Amino acid sequence: MRPEYKEKTGFRLDTSGQKFSYSIVADKAFLVLPSDRTNPISHPNIKQSKYSYLLRPGEKKPATDAKAEILSEINKRLTTLRKVAITQPNRSNVKTNIEDDSDPLINFGTAEQRKKVEMAAEEAATTYLDELGYTVVRRSDEKIGYDLQAIPKDGGQDLYVEVKGTSGSISRFFMTPNELLFLTAKGWRFALVTDALTKPAIEFLDRRQFKARFDLQPGVWIGAAKEN
Repeated sequence: MRPEYKEKTGFRLDTSGQKFSYSIVADKAFLVLPSDRTNPISHPNIKQSKYSYLLRPGEKKPATDAKAEILSEINKRLTTLRKVAITQPNRSNVKTNIEDDSDPLINFGTAEQRKKVEMAAEEAATTYLDELGYTVVRRSDEKIGYDLQAIPKDGGQDLYVEVKGTSGSISRFFMTPNELLFLTAKGWRFALVTDALTKPAIEFLDRRQFKARFDLQPGVWIGAAKEN
């Protein structure tokens, strides 16, 4: 038994200030970081209950078609999560934006890796916009709140496209203050390129679709002395 459970003192506190009051023991463990938990399971036959056996010990297949559908959906999600799950997690191989404040973006890969993904995503988005009939001007190096300016070849409204890329299939990204401010601009669009380095897939959204699709949460605050 861990000392804090025996002595009732020395408990670590979680991010809400509550004591960690449980312990799990297993020969092998996997951790999916909170940032990758973006695709909850929903099914008409999932009801509120303490538990339900989808496959009881000794059974070769679920007892009902509904349970078989749910189990199949869970297995699909597990296949996706295996790409990002950390085996035997510990303090040396789990770097989070809370525990590693030297690089709050470490969950998105090294700076070099992030740059490769960024460039691949912009290339995929440029090709996509060109096929839609736009002339594309790259603005990402100017740090003005968007990455690509898409000018329609037959006239009309320019689009100002913020591009985000991921190396895997999980839809997650970070935004800078300038990017967040520019979100309200007329003509703003969002291009999310998943699997940017292998087989790029693009979601192209306007502001309404973006807000319906994603939640934005602050990850880092910058402190500065107040002016007198």
